[in-house]
Amino acid sequence: MKKIFVLLIGLAAAGQVFAQAVTNAVVCAGPASAGNGNLVPGGTSFVRTDILPKCSANVFMNYSQTDNGFAVAANSRKGKYIFTGNTGGGAVGPNGGVCAASQCDAAQLATPLATALAAAT
Repeated sequence: MKKIFVLLIGLAAAGQVFAQAVTNAVVCAGPASAGNGNLVPGGTSFVRTDILPKCSANVFMNYSQTDNGFAVAANSRKGKYIFTGNTGGGAVGPNGGVCAASQCDAAQLATPLATALAAAT
């Protein structure tokens, strides 16, 4: 019984080491962010230096990061594809799928973004 208890404590401690905080944020919010988008702040996670992107009034773009990886997902109100990219060696491309009813909006970025982040780490 004592060995099982020690094993469970060890597994719980190991799980805490591998669990990472995930930061998700909106960079471009379509018409609301024409010109400069929202700042991607540098810090102690993957991005270390501030990034201030330029945004079109038609683009929705979100990013997600952990200590070990960064991913981005974007689409356009005038397009039908979701583009993703990450730091796991994958190129940016229309690999996030097709927007529902060929009409893109910001809500359709969550799942492709999570998939891209998982591939990055």
